[in-house]
Amino acid sequence: MKRNFLNVPFEEKNMTDFVKDDRLSILVFDDDRTTLALFDNLLSDSSNLNLVSNYTDFLSFLDSHDPDIFFIDIFLPEIDGLEVCRILRSHDRFHHKIIILITSSTTESILVQGYESGANDFIRKPFHPIELKSKVTHYHKVVNYQNELLAGYTYQLKFNQKLYDLNRFFNLSLNSRSINEIFSNLELLQNIIKAGYYNVIQYEENHYKSITSQSFDPDFHPIPISVLTSKINLVNAKSNKTSYYKIQYSSGNTVHVSVSNISNYRKDCCLIIAQSNDSFHEDDKKVFHLLIEYINLLLEKFFFQEEFERQNKYYRSELNKVRKIQVSLIPKLNIVPGFDIASTFLPAEDLSGDFFDGYYLNDSIFQVVLCDVSGHGVAASYVGNEIRTLFKTLSSPTLSPSALINKVNERLITDLVQMSYFGTVIVCQIDTILGKVWYCNGGHPSILFYNTSATDCHQYSDNGPLIGVFKNNVYKDIEISLQDGDSLLLYTDGVTEALSEDTGDMFGSERLVDIFVENHSATSLDILHSIVGSVYEYINYTSQEDDITMICIKRDPSVGKPPVESHQ
Repeated sequence: MKRNFLNVPFEEKNMTDFVKDDRLSILVFDDDRTTLALFDNLLSDSSNLNLVSNYTDFLSFLDSHDPDIFFIDIFLPEIDGLEVCRILRSHDRFHHKIIILITSSTTESILVQGYESGANDFIRKPFHPIELKSKVTHYHKVVNYQNELLAGYTYQLKFNQKLYDLNRFFNLSLNSRSINEIFSNLELLQNIIKAGYYNVIQYEENHYKSITSQSFDPDFHPIPISVLTSKINLVNAKSNKTSYYKIQYSSGNTVHVSVSNISNYRKDCCLIIAQSNDSFHEDDKKVFHLLIEYINLLLEKFFFQEEFERQNKYYRSELNKVRKIQVSLIPKLNIVPGFDIASTFLPAEDLSGDFFDGYYLNDSIFQVVLCDVSGHGVAASYVGNEIRTLFKTLSSPTLSPSALINKVNERLITDLVQMSYFGTVIVCQIDTILGKVWYCNGGHPSILFYNTSATDCHQYSDNGPLIGVFKNNVYKDIEISLQDGDSLLLYTDGVTEALSEDTGDMFGSERLVDIFVENHSATSLDILHSIVGSVYEYINYTSQEDDITMICIKRDPSVGKPPVESHQ
């Protein structure tokens, strides 16, 4: 019988009880060691991360903790992850919490069952660090908004009309085409702020000017900007907090003023709200906070677009420069006597995390390296270049492929642990005299070997662990003897995981094998062209989701020999 572990009473909270540490509390429930290690590597520094691998520890943790976000694997040995999700949703303590299910399945039925069980979202294995961090960042905002809403729950009756008017202001201003249109809707807030007057002022060219102002109280005399600037140091108000001041006039009149910065992007604009006699109530201050948050959200679309357009031209120019550098670094594989070697490199974005390299270790041993770094873009490209440099620097005729990968992995763990990136790799060493190949696979897709004499294609699935995740990994070398006409195909998962635009299915390894076998008699370059053409046809010539890199190695005794002269 399952333990009824959620009988902890849910007590009424005061507003201050919901003020939490800015760091998210995250609970990950998964029995897979690799998955837990990735979570620990990526999130432990930025959140209060807790990892559990069994149901008992999960229950014990919930007895005394209240996580903000749950990551729960669907397929658990002790209990179905969907059942765990349903149990959580049935209790008041957790009915509003964020639940993200972890799955390796792509079937629609699993997704439907997950949402019916109460899940907010899914993350599929294997996931990229960028995807995980983006989801956490997104739901961090959601949690913050949830906390604000919970903080105001006990005040709901009192604030019903205020929140209604605040929502009307936001909705009406959401489609505003100018900043002035946003501020003109502030008159809707008369019942909320209980003030006599507001003014929006902006600092320009060493002076303040009024953007728009409104008197709610006919008897309230607007405060001149000269008085505001002489009494209030607005520079000190340029933060996300609201500052409160009291202005005492010689006549004896008292004006209470709130000053709020209303732009996260241009810190030169302030909202002035003023009232006579009584100071602002604490409830009003809380509403001010929400109001400023709303206004900031509304203004972001104006200021961000302005900044984006300015920056976009610059960054595109810089990316083009880096792209040219990366293209120039793509190796031109040397002519290896007795072997027909060709490569293709098709990045999904301007910059790629894939790389390959080929070079002689001595007079007879030629080494080929193919690596796929998680993600793509600028960061992945940088990490890929670092790993490429490590392989080239540490390579030696005395090191087998497995020994080389071990050395590189240890360096990655030591030097690049904070970069939250990992990779897969294949290293092949070709004896150009004997025709033998020794290779080692570190988490990479299976190498394909076409045996001409047997007319058979074999997938070598002896894959070792990823690089850049764990220390003291165990890798092993595999030996393959290549006869004339035999071929090897090395590729990244961008080939097999290419998605059909029509069905959403992956290209898959079976299609790849069929094309490889069908074109085995062609040159290495023609084999790669056939595969690329089939992949693009499969995705209906749309943009690829991931980088595609391939190397074909074929035993061909005619390569590297001088042409036979014709004697007429």
